[in-house]
Amino acid sequence: MDGPLTKALELNCADYHVTSPSIGHGGKGSVFECTLSPVTDETLAALEDAVRSNRRIRFGFSKQPLVLERIEVVPIGPGLVRIAGRVVDADW
Repeated sequence: MDGPLTKALELNCADYHVTSPSIGHGGKGSVFECTLSPVTDETLAALEDAVRSNRRIRFGFSKQPLVLERIEVVPIGPGLVRIAGRVVDADW
């Protein structure tokens, strides 16, 4: 089953170098983007699977988790990806 009841893909931000984070606001809500590295082939495959299956991503930041839906993942170099998605309530 896909959607909010499907367990989100968990990413612990302490395991990655998170660069260029940004949040934009628009008619469809807030969008968070960042660049993540180093990303293993296994993590990239899990991210791509999350995109295909419409799963959410839960970023485990130290102060507050950030949950994204409708995610996009773009590899931009070896071990480097750009992730974007709509921010949803972390208490879902």
